Amino acid sequence: MNQDASFDRTALSDLVAREATLLDDGRWNEWLALFGEDGLYWVPVLGRLSSAGAPTSSSAPLQDRLALQARVAQLSERAEQAQHPAGQHVLQDSRLEYMDAEAGSAALRTPFLYMEGWGTQRLMLAGSFRHLFQRTAQGPRIAIKRVDLLGGVHHLPAVQRII
Repeated sequence: MNQDASFDRTALSDLVAREATLLDDGRWNEWLALFGEDGLYWVPVLGRLSSAGAPTSSSAPLQDRLALQARVAQLSERAEQAQHPAGQHVLQDSRLEYMDAEAGSAALRTPFLYMEGWGTQRLMLAGSFRHLFQRTAQGPRIAIKRVDLLGGVHHLPAVQRII
């Protein structure tokens, strides 16, 4: 069995926390670098009520690496002065769902609260992240980030940043 210290529960939980910090700080390119080449960002319309299988067309958004690069470019160019407070994540401890150290894959589920604001408007979302990680030569990378919003929604609210 390969004992890779960068691919254990603690290291992967730290990576989830680092991801949230990068998003909160608007460090979009560093955030994108956490994804594997085939990485997906998926927000199922019905949250955890959606099938546990592969992403489908009823997912909004379902973004591959190319779409994420376009989203990062858009966020990088846009001034965010109007957003106050800026988006902030509050994470609970990640729970390991499975790990196959030999295959270099693992899944963590992390409950979260997310809040952003603009003017007098506030948006708060709760749910859980499910990160599927794959070991690569560059270290662990996100294969799929699934965002399950609490209660499921039939449409996503207008989120200004990336959850």
